[in-house]
Amino acid sequence: MDILIYGKTIFTQTVIMALLMLIGYVLAKMGKLSRPTIAQLTDLVFWVVTPCVIIHSFLDVQFDASYIIKMLEAVGLALFSHLAGYAAGFVFYKVRPNSRRTVYRFGSMISNAGFMALPLAQAVFSGDGVLLVSIYVIMVNIFNWTLGRAMFKSEEKVPVRKMVFNPGVIGVILGVLAALLKQVYLPLMVSDTVSYLSALNTPLAMLVTGFYLVGTSVRSCVKDGFAWLTAFIRQIGLPVVLMLLYHFVFGVSGLLLQSAVLAVSAPCAVIVVMFSARFGGDEKIASQTVSLSTVTSILTMPLMLMLAQLL
Repeated sequence: MDILIYGKTIFTQTVIMALLMLIGYVLAKMGKLSRPTIAQLTDLVFWVVTPCVIIHSFLDVQFDASYIIKMLEAVGLALFSHLAGYAAGFVFYKVRPNSRRTVYRFGSMISNAGFMALPLAQAVFSGDGVLLVSIYVIMVNIFNWTLGRAMFKSEEKVPVRKMVFNPGVIGVILGVLAALLKQVYLPLMVSDTVSYLSALNTPLAMLVTGFYLVGTSVRSCVKDGFAWLTAFIRQIGLPVVLMLLYHFVFGVSGLLLQSAVLAVSAPCAVIVVMFSARFGGDEKIASQTVSLSTVTSILTMPLMLMLAQLL
């Protein structure tokens, strides 16, 4: 695809996502979206829509030996990306108090790939690219409940099932089964149902993200230097370094590189706010950091994706 056409496509889809976020923000300000409602919508996206997106991408892909290898490579890149994000978080090691330091470090490691990268992947990639981004989303869920959860000082133990049994893994298991059934017989009503549900991902994810922008002081966001640094690491520093490393050292290119860069360039995850509220982090700082990161990602994500397309 010509770079100008590609750039226009990314820009258009990013603006659409921004408008959907704005609608969520306005509805929340008007009192039409409440926290309990958003919690239910989040569960709907996590446990129903996200698995359907992954299942749908499995049904869109023609599997062969080379593609299986590409998926395994995507797993390796997603693992490496998260470990790199964890290492980058040590920049904040001396930040006090611990509740603030945890927010910045967690924000550096965990991206909002499920709510930001996956919808954009649906818009600009084929089923192959969506599936590759979905693999990153699986890794996000695993790291949320392992290294991410361990950053918060709490006596509450994390069940192993939460580390492994997550929407990404469920989607892959059902996706593999659906792909196998497709080779024999898969009723059209089943595949169409999955398709309709997967189409909900972008609007619902953006409405939820818009809700979390409410109540955050713009002045506080702008004045928080560490929030800017976190956003820079998350959305520019890590993507650029990893993009160059993957391409020039690991020899990764094409759709695999673009999907990896898109996923890692997503803003700080909303779950940073949820974990902070639940496990003793600084919820106010988390909200500021996530809000600043989300708003600026409207510009940085398309830029990173276009740079990856040039390699």
